[in-house]
Amino acid sequence: MDQENFYDVIARYLDGSASEKEAEMLLEWLKADKQNMKLFIDLKDLWLKTGTLNKEDKETEAALLRFKNKLKNNNRISFNRKVQLMRYGNIAAVLIIAVLTGILLFRNGGSNNAITSEQFTETIIPLGQKGKVILPDGTKISLNSGSKLRYPSNFNGTAREVYLEGEAYFNVAHNQEKPFLVHSGKLTVKVLGTVFNMKAYSGDNKIETTLISGSVKILEQTNASLEEVAMLKPNEQAVYIMSSRKISVNRFAGTESADVLKAEKSRETVNVQVSQMETVTMWKDQKLVFADETLDEMAQKLERWYGKPVHIESESLKSNRYSGKFIYNETIYQVLEVIRLTTDLNYYEKDHEIYINAK
Repeated sequence: MDQENFYDVIARYLDGSASEKEAEMLLEWLKADKQNMKLFIDLKDLWLKTGTLNKEDKETEAALLRFKNKLKNNNRISFNRKVQLMRYGNIAAVLIIAVLTGILLFRNGGSNNAITSEQFTETIIPLGQKGKVILPDGTKISLNSGSKLRYPSNFNGTAREVYLEGEAYFNVAHNQEKPFLVHSGKLTVKVLGTVFNMKAYSGDNKIETTLISGSVKILEQTNASLEEVAMLKPNEQAVYIMSSRKISVNRFAGTESADVLKAEKSRETVNVQVSQMETVTMWKDQKLVFADETLDEMAQKLERWYGKPVHIESESLKSNRYSGKFIYNETIYQVLEVIRLTTDLNYYEKDHEIYINAK
């Protein structure tokens, strides 16, 4: 998209008048680069600030003109530069791109290779945000920051299939006749009705599936078929290493053998009993937990949690392990200050990005 056409398409998408082809083009552009998503969010924020989404405003062309004039006069925004995510009020930064916003095409199994279409919805959770989705079958899903879920408008086939990139907590509605399948990379999780957590970020080298209740099968894509590689029972976690294509299953201890993690609030340090299972799933309750994690893993989690880039200045620090728990919706600065006070680490901020080094 050229710059002028880009602004037109964004404005028409935001006021609901974009054509199917334009929405499809925008979806592909958003998926191509995470910086495109950040720019879109910034433009949406500006759109809201100009009042363009006022439902009583029927003068769409005048609203579009105000929006484009505002863009021309705003030196902070350019088409190709990295734009920091802005937040204000109670506006949710969860993007739900319904297709209408892109008809996804699949070849059917017939010999004539006819093209058929199916409507999908794609829910994208930007860094620093979390979201929830209820699927057509009643399945409830919590989505962690930096996650993307794609699912059909209706489950008309023999299975309920969704596609995940990121982390999600699934409470799957039971249906004996129609299994629920979660696809992520070369792995597929198959269930009938259960509760589990799945972590599969595109930048990670592993996919973690943690079962809370029920049972799940872990399937791996091999050539043209799916092969079962593990079956989980409650309190078990499967870790699949993508580079080696190896999988291991770990058994979590119950709540009776809880870990003790520390949290700090208003200069008070408290000890909190936390089971191993809870350390995996507490993100959905807005509780930030580090359980014997490397500093590199902690930096990734902080970046996703707060939507702010975090850099570790020394390679030797990345493998150091730390534990901690924050349960009061602390800011990133409060979390970093606790880390600074209780470890051998220091931090500073430059150009709205965080840098961690040794004291």
